[in-house]
Order: sequence, then C-alpha cells, then structure tokens
Amino acid sequence: MNAREYLEILHVAERLKDTPRHCTTTNGRTESVAEHSWRISLMAFLLRHEFKDLDIDKVVDMCLIHDLGECFTGDIPTFIKTDSDREVEDSLLNQWVKTLPRELSDDMAALYKEMDAQETKEAKLYKALDKLEALIQHNESPIDTWSENEYELNKTYAFDTVAFSEWLTNLRKAILDDTLEKIDTEGQNSGYQSDFEKHFVEKEGNMSITYRRLNKDDLDTFIQMRINQLREEGAKEDIDLTPALKNYYNRHISDGTFVSWLAIDGEKIIGTSGMSFVEKPPYFGCPSGKMGLLSSMFTDPSYRRQGIAKELLDRVIREAKEYGCGTVQITASDMGVKLYTAYGFVHNGNFMQYKLF
Repeated sequence: MNAREYLEILHVAERLKDTPRHCTTTNGRTESVAEHSWRISLMAFLLRHEFKDLDIDKVVDMCLIHDLGECFTGDIPTFIKTDSDREVEDSLLNQWVKTLPRELSDDMAALYKEMDAQETKEAKLYKALDKLEALIQHNESPIDTWSENEYELNKTYAFDTVAFSEWLTNLRKAILDDTLEKIDTEGQNSGYQSDFEKHFVEKEGNMSITYRRLNKDDLDTFIQMRINQLREEGAKEDIDLTPALKNYYNRHISDGTFVSWLAIDGEKIIGTSGMSFVEKPPYFGCPSGKMGLLSSMFTDPSYRRQGIAKELLDRVIREAKEYGCGTVQITASDMGVKLYTAYGFVHNGNFMQYKLF
C-alpha cells in the first residue's frame, strides 16, 4: 500500500464523521457513526481482562470497521432497516473492499465474513457491544430525543444477543436499570405515556384520531395549514401564496403526482402530510430515477407529541414505495429533524434523505 492509497482509504472513512445516527449525545447533539464506532472499540479494549480466552485485538478490529458500509448509505436505525437496505449496504461495501490493496482487502473480507456468520465468540462479542453501546447512548441522551417506540424497545433490545455471556447479560441488566430509572424520572416531564395511559387519556377525552387521504374538498383547510407551517418555520410572507398552492395541488392530485394523508379528530383536520413524485435520470443512488419529495408535515400544536406525525409519515412513505420511488427527500425544519432522524433519514447536503431501496 502506497501513501496515496492509504490517504484515499482515510478520505472514505472520514465520511463517517459527518454521517449522523438517530441518537444524540448528553447535550442533545446528534452523534455521528464515527463516534459510535470509536466507543464500541473502546468498550472492547476495556474487556480484555474479562474475556481472556478471546482475541480482543480482533474484536477491536471488528468494531472499528463494522459500520464502514454506512460511508455509502448513511445510517438507518435497526428497527426500520430492511433486508433490502442491508443488501445494498453490503454490496457497496464489498465493491469498495475489493478495490483496496490486496492484503488489506483480504484481511477485511475475512473479518466481515466472520462477523456476518456470528459463530465465533469474537464475532458475538462485537455484535453485542454494537447493540449495547446504542442502549447506553440512549440512556445518556435527553429523553425527549427518543422516538416513541424506543420507550418499550430499549427495555428488551439485545437480551438475546448477550445471552451467550453471563458477564454481558449482567451488563445488559444494569443498562436496563438505568433505562427504567430514566423513564421514571424524565419520562413524566417529556410527555411520555405508557400504552395503557394513552388508551385511558384518549377514552376519557373522547378523542379518536382517524386517517384518510386528502381530497379536493379539503384543499382550503390543507392550504391554510400549509401556510401556518411556513409561518411557524419563519418564512417571509411577502405574497399571497394561496392561488399558487391551489393551482399546484389541483394539477398534481389529478395526475397522481401528489398524495397526502390527513389526521382527523371528529371532523377537524389536525395533521397533514404530502408527497410529490418526480423523476430524474437514474443514478447509482436511485436506479429507478423516481423520487418522493416530502412536504406539508404539520400537526396542530395542541395535538403534538402523540405520534400523529409519525403515523402520517409512515403512510406517505408507503405511498412513495408503491409509486416505485428509490428515495425520499425533505428540507427539514429544526423542529422536524428529530422525527426524520429517528425514522432513518440521513443528511445529504442541504436536505435529509431516506433510502427506500
């Protein structure tokens, strides 16, 4: 390996410093994949005397390289990552590894093969630390940065992965203790409610949120909510945007290149979403050339923190998949970044992107 080849490898790996994960640090800053990889490597190093029968140097190597595939795809949270996502990441990573100097390429390929097989204790330890670090980071992050599903997921996640080791099982139990204490002490202030509490509140308040597609009869309300959203985001209001919006929605609803799902309480529209479909020349990141442009994600302030935005996002993402889009993009507001990051969107220049295939 010459100096130039060495530098090129480092330049690719540097991308992980700018690749966000869906979790945050203690101070609420979005963590990077590079930071996650560094800490699980440290976790492995610190266990050298607890796992004396293992090749800890190999485990550290596994931890250092385990997320290099995300240099090419970004990070997708495990609870929404699909087999298709994994295949794309593995394919791009393998292509890159094959371009490396022969000895290094062979070393990395052998490590990835062992990691994927999950048969050796070294591979099992790396995988356990990968999952446990994420749980530890969640316990360190502000609870209002958690996605709704993580309150329950973080109580059960990774117990099966650590089952091969009594030491790791005890560590997982200690992490669970911290999780339960965090939910108990911080969850009340964050607005978190258990499933039972949600059911009770909805029943007592006689609130039943339903979801349906937008139709043209809804346009006046939909447009007003879109304008309210723009105002809330600080847009400069120097023209009457209503006629242009009405023209756009009428045309694109008619030809099927705009869809929207609404959240309804009784007869009142309390949440909106929108997905525009566009087509570009195919490229490696989107072979279909079809893209979804997400917009109009807005929930009435009095209905926020109830999972409505996530439900609306789910529905328009499914619309994009059915249309054949390879990716969804949005220019996210500061308020929306937490939702989209938790869902699996990654930053790509000035916008956030979610890979569908």
